[in-house]
Amino acid sequence: MLESEFYGTVCSGAGFNKKEGDFFSEENINFVKKEIFDNCKRMNLDQSNLQDKIVMNIGSGREALGLMQFKPKKIYHYDISHSNIEAFQNILASKNIEEHIVSKQLDLSMDKLPSSTFDFIYLHGIIQHVNDVSKAMQNISNSLRKNGYMWFYFYRPGSLAVFLGSLQRFLLKKTDINFFKEFLKHNCSYEFANGILDDCYVPNRHLFYPRDYIKFLEHNDIEIYNDSFLIDKDKNYDFERFHQSVIFFTKKLSSPQQKDTPCTSLDPTNEIDVLDTNHYTKEHKILEILKLINNKDLTQSNDINKLVLEIEIIKLNFAKKIFKKEFIEKKYINSILNNIISHLNI
Repeated sequence: MLESEFYGTVCSGAGFNKKEGDFFSEENINFVKKEIFDNCKRMNLDQSNLQDKIVMNIGSGREALGLMQFKPKKIYHYDISHSNIEAFQNILASKNIEEHIVSKQLDLSMDKLPSSTFDFIYLHGIIQHVNDVSKAMQNISNSLRKNGYMWFYFYRPGSLAVFLGSLQRFLLKKTDINFFKEFLKHNCSYEFANGILDDCYVPNRHLFYPRDYIKFLEHNDIEIYNDSFLIDKDKNYDFERFHQSVIFFTKKLSSPQQKDTPCTSLDPTNEIDVLDTNHYTKEHKILEILKLINNKDLTQSNDINKLVLEIEIIKLNFAKKIFKKEFIEKKYINSILNNIISHLNI
């Protein structure tokens, strides 16, 4: 399945409250509106910074509606999904706000954005799903105007949640998505199922270390003036402390310039496989898990589905602790890993 066919048809994307058949409900938009307001406040941005400015957003369209609160001059909304664009264009027409928000289908890895145009880019949970991260990042960098700002969110390899998500994807690699969806339909809520599908079946899930993104941004004269969830940027993994994501608050220091040599830190050859045993030479429990999944019969079955569902519950419970900044002990991580080992041995 192509990325352009996934969102808007199979999955609406994870991240906030959703109700089936009520994608652009007032409740959902208000949720996103508050989230964006709070996130911009963390960046030291408010209406005084964004009013009458040119703003860009990529996604389903809900964030673009949330960005309207700052009264920008124009919002350019893009997404790779034809279904998302068609649905959002209908919403814009029904609200009679087409002159304020331009919505177009676009592949960040292939289709050029307008150069040196945007004063603010809100990019939340998108970059790991593009077809080519390096090309997409260069495209985004070139489109950001001098002194423009960007909210930049990406998945962090080396976190327990991302490791567990990769584990789920591996376990389901022989399971037809419709078989899994039918199982979810009878065993969990729509919101819960939507989150699992987003992690397990999205076609692209490219992972790079924070230092790789830092190197790329610095090469393109983009300053990271603050961040959220960045701990030990040079460390490869820390299941006890790392959040599943990192957010950079960035500012463009100069207009786009042609560099003598391109930055290769985000090239596909540098992508991180978090299920590679070489990362965990001294972690016996992790190595045991990786050995078990490689020897396990992955034939489509409800036993595999139940295991993936159990891992999702573990992942969500752990994410709550990390988000609340609770102290995580090594023995708690070991209990999680032992739990997974027990399930894999069944």
